[in-house]
Amino acid sequence: PYFKYECNRMLHCIGGLHVSSAIAAFFWLLISLSNESHGLVVRITGGIILFLVLFLSLTAIPIVRRRFHNIFEYVHRYVGWTCLLVLILHVIFLQIDKYDTFKAAAILNEAVLIVIIIIVIIFLPWMCVRKVYVQFKQPSQDLTIVTFPQALYPYGSTTRVSLDGREWHAFAIALTDPLTNQHSIFCLKGI
Repeated sequence: PYFKYECNRMLHCIGGLHVSSAIAAFFWLLISLSNESHGLVVRITGGIILFLVLFLSLTAIPIVRRRFHNIFEYVHRYVGWTCLLVLILHVIFLQIDKYDTFKAAAILNEAVLIVIIIIVIIFLPWMCVRKVYVQFKQPSQDLTIVTFPQALYPYGSTTRVSLDGREWHAFAIALTDPLTNQHSIFCLKGI
């Protein structure tokens, strides 16, 4: 029980890390744009990123997210991808602004390496996506239990579920039947 508690608690830790990273990145970019001298294009792309992150954060406020969940999902997905593209352009223009000629330092510096790490972190889960056949039961209007026929994942971990391949939701995995080693996801309709 303690192990399951710690694994499920980790989900909240990941969510907190996600939120705190966005807040830290917002203020880091804000301070960078206001204290350092940059060219016009760098300031424009930086301002666009700040606006997008602020807009995304406002839709993620719990009361807004609960009331307009589908809108939150669309905003989070499309504004997030747009923000990533603008961030890549921002770093490219930052390197052009910083270095007059092509140098190895223009490619192997902190800003470029951080963007590469961000891209890898974002795309790595998509490389692990696979189709798995599951069984599901719906004991009530608000609850769906999705059961994996065999233990594909350790319980306490997370998985992503999609019906159409475009919209994904993360869920914690629970051990529901230790005799058959079945793992399940409990999907509860949000309030």
